[in-house]
Amino acid sequence: MRDILEESIQRLLADHVTPALLRVSEQGTVPQALWNLIEDSGFTLALVRESAGGSGLVWADAYPLVVASGQHALPLPLPETLLAAWLLDQAGIKVPRGPITVADTTGAAGVRATRYGDQWLLDGVLPFVPWGRCAGHAVVEVQIAGVLHVALVALAGLSR
Repeated sequence: MRDILEESIQRLLADHVTPALLRVSEQGTVPQALWNLIEDSGFTLALVRESAGGSGLVWADAYPLVVASGQHALPLPLPETLLAAWLLDQAGIKVPRGPITVADTTGAAGVRATRYGDQWLLDGVLPFVPWGRCAGHAVVEVQIAGVLHVALVALAGLSR
């Protein structure tokens, strides 16, 4: 499976990550069509359980996705999305479509969680969010009553 995955991602990125695409990406344009190809190929859900719509691979089998992202200078957060999707799946949270990042709350200006019925409101500042302009969501860790929780935060509409 690992060999098939490696061959597939290498071929897709070799065909689509061109010097022209990289130049446009450096200007701040997100290559949405390429993201759609990556997502439709199932790569973003490689580490998610099959019962949740993923491939159910282990980290060692998904490693070629991370390597290929670096080799081709992929201007999209595929490794971050893999990690975020795995964390969400482990926490029993449905993985949304689109690029996802992981934001570090260490040193954040007092990220707080307040319960409203069956929902939680997170409040605070995340000073550095990798791929924040590209990702639609971020996965963050939040301590509630001394217990560490994984939270999915929609980034649309937040001040940047």
